[in-house]
Amino acid sequence: MTDWTNLTDEKKFIAAVNETSQFVIDQQKYGLLELIDVTKSQKSTAVLFTMKKMALLTRRFNKKKAIIGINMIERMVLEAVNKFASEKISPFETKEQALEWLIKNE
Repeated sequence: MTDWTNLTDEKKFIAAVNETSQFVIDQQKYGLLELIDVTKSQKSTAVLFTMKKMALLTRRFNKKKAIIGINMIERMVLEAVNKFASEKISPFETKEQALEWLIKNE
């Protein structure tokens, strides 16, 4: 689980995104199931740009990716990220729903 909750400082949020993404790249493990939690975090344009860039770099390692903690407007941004990065990050309302989807058919 990627815990990016309660990140309100833009620089810290960007650093967390970069650090997590670099960890995934360094591990060189494929078929990952990832749950990203951004509940109560401030998602600025710079943060979203960094997330989009990192999605491109890590997509080959992820089999399925889910996200929780985003509102309706952020869901629209997520759709753009998915199209740009040829990614399929699926949004969910709760952690339980996301986890159930991630392990379904695995």
